[in-house]
Amino acid sequence: MEDLVLALKTMYGVDLGIKTENFVDLSRAVCAYAKHTIPSNWPIVGEWLYDITRFMNELMEEAEQLYSNLIKQRRSKYGDPWI
Repeated sequence: MEDLVLALKTMYGVDLGIKTENFVDLSRAVCAYAKHTIPSNWPIVGEWLYDITRFMNELMEEAEQLYSNLIKQRRSKYGDPWI
């Protein structure tokens, strides 16, 4: 259900009025009641989504740090171009 609701909302601008903030909790509750597990690679509510997001955040932080270090090295070698 969550993939259809989000596809309609993001791709076609169709808002069904369903609160998407509760998809993960609702999905877990339904699976617990049905004695079923959510596949970790399931779109939107699977656990891997959070691992990917955390990985991307860490990657961006490393890239920002690398860029900052390169700017510092360039300024120490050539001076600050903004002065």
